[in-house]
Amino acid sequence: MFGWTGNMERLALSNAHQKADDPQREFYLKQRKSLEINPRHPLIKDLLRRVRDDPDDQKAKDIAVMLFRTGNLIFFNVLLALIITLNFLHLMLL
Repeated sequence: MFGWTGNMERLALSNAHQKADDPQREFYLKQRKSLEINPRHPLIKDLLRRVRDDPDDQKAKDIAVMLFRTGNLIFFNVLLALIITLNFLHLMLL
């Protein structure tokens, strides 16, 4: 079972009119997170093209990891995730 997306979780946590002890809300907040990907976004289309052309393309792998880590910035320890992401970005640019 998967939990809410990050945006849905953010909305649920910021809702001022929620019940304090809502078991359904607590259940969904404790589930695994979902990563939403827009398949029509130009970056995703380009990533798919790169993978189809060469499944071992290191740049495509780096882009995919960067997208995943950027998504994690919002939901985890922001400072730690930011440091890890910036180090990875630095390696990509070298």
